[in-house]
This record gives sequence, structure tokens and C-alpha cells, in this order.
Amino acid sequence: MNMHALRQAQDRIAEAIKALKKTRNEHEDYLKPIETRTRQLLIDPMLEALGWDVRNPTQVHLEYKGTSGKPDYALFSHGNVVALIEAKKLEMPSVHINVPQVLKYASDKALTSLKYVVWTNGDHWQIWSIAENKEESFQLSNTQEYECAAKVIQLLRSALEVQEVSPTPKPRRVHETIDPSNNDDWEPLTSLKVERGQKLPTNTNIKFPDSSTKPLKHWTDMLAFVAEYLVKTGKISAQNCPVIKGNSKQYLLHTEPIHRDLKEFMAKREIGNGLWVLTYFSADKMHENACWLLDKFGVNPSTVLVSTNQS
Repeated sequence: MNMHALRQAQDRIAEAIKALKKTRNEHEDYLKPIETRTRQLLIDPMLEALGWDVRNPTQVHLEYKGTSGKPDYALFSHGNVVALIEAKKLEMPSVHINVPQVLKYASDKALTSLKYVVWTNGDHWQIWSIAENKEESFQLSNTQEYECAAKVIQLLRSALEVQEVSPTPKPRRVHETIDPSNNDDWEPLTSLKVERGQKLPTNTNIKFPDSSTKPLKHWTDMLAFVAEYLVKTGKISAQNCPVIKGNSKQYLLHTEPIHRDLKEFMAKREIGNGLWVLTYFSADKMHENACWLLDKFGVNPSTVLVSTNQS
């Protein structure tokens, strides 16, 4: 999926999630006690927003019977099961997830193409990636729409395989020339190949999952704006401080620009809520620390985009 298609998909999914949040809030009492209602008004619309046709059994098979259980949904791509979903009624809290039972679905040796196992009550979604051996989760009722959309985009990728969309292009280097007439010029922050001493191209911009965009004049801005975004969205507060990366003796972020040894930050930026970020880094380290900070506080760095030609 190219970046233009990815951005359009994220926008579309975010709009759908906004509508689902409204449905969940307005009809909570109706949805809570009955799983069928939850599936009809919350889960099915989410799958359709992701590109799955719930009325087409070649794409979505209900009550799928495998050798390791019978999940509520099986999602198909090119005739192969790529995701299994266990659905529950809205009032079933996520703390009641029977994780071993859900993950047991992945033990079906016949499902050689299985990528994800999912648990959801329509509001809380928990997605286990089999290949990466990691779990991603979000909750409609307390997560910003674009962040939700970014987290479920992995299921969208599988859906797009059904539609035979072209594969993702290879990442560009940050200093490559970009055609100003090309609207498909945003790329994930993680795709940048930043070298020590590299100059930041003019007209560089950064876009966050909430679609807010800021111009970057210096590499320092990248780290500072990332930290500001995490503060603005409530991911970072004074309670998280000091923030230390690895075994470093220096604080990356703190309530005052002073390290453990009481030495002042050599270069710093105030980022709001009384917090300070250390900015005494080379270009490559500034980029590395920005990605690390996002990942540490629950935001996928690839959902933050960078462009040298704002669209």
C-alpha cells in the first residue's frame, strides 16, 4: 500500500471509528447485554471499515470451525485464513479475556497463513500478531480516532490483499528530491535514514496521528514536537518523569532541565506542562530518540509521518 492510499485509509477508518464511538455511547444499554447486538452495531461495521465484506463468506466466515476451536469470525485473503476473531458482548470487560483460549486458535496447524488472533467486545480490541509475537490494543471509548485507526491498519493491510492493491513502495531517504506535484510524499518517521551531521531539508513537515502538522526548521524540532504531542495527548505527564533511555546517566525528559548529577541540560526545550526535553543530540540521535519516545509511550512511530512537501 503506497503512502497516499495508507493516508486515505487511515482518514476513512478514523471517520468510521468516530461514528462507532457515537453508536457505542448512545446505545450502550441496548448493546451491553447481547453479543449479537454488539456484533451487528460495533464489530461488523468496524470490519467493513477495514475493507472486509461481512456478507461475503469468501472474505468473512462466521462461526468458523477449526481444529483448535470455533472463533466467531475468520477473515480470508486469497482463500486463506489470515485472522481469527473472538467476539463478546459489550459488557464483557477486557480483564475477563481468556488469553490462553483465544491464543489457542493460533495452534491450528492447518492455518498456515494465519497472521492475527483478535479479541473484542466492540469497544476494546486486542490484536495478537503471530509473526511478530506481540500484542496491540486500543479502546474506542477512550482513544483518539486517528490513533485507533493507526493501530488497526494492520488488519486493513490484509483486507487490501483481497482487493489486490499494489505493495508498499521502498522507503525513501530523507534527503532525496521529492516531486512537489506528487501528493503521495508523506512517509513514516521510521522510514527515514538520517545520518550524523545531515542537514534537514527545507520545507520539512511532521504529521501526527491526530492529523496535526508542524513545520520542522531544525532536527531539534522533531524530538521536541514528538514530546509535545505525547504531552498533549496525555501519554506523558510529570508522573512519568524522569524519562531515561536505556542505561544512560542523562535524563531525556524531566520536570526540570537537570540531570541526576544536578548538571543542567546542555541543550533543552520546554514542551509544556512544566516538562523539559534534552535536545543535545546529533541528527541521527534526534531521530532515533523521537522514535524511541513514541514507542515507549504507546504510539507506533510509523504512524507519525514526515514530508518535505506539505500536502
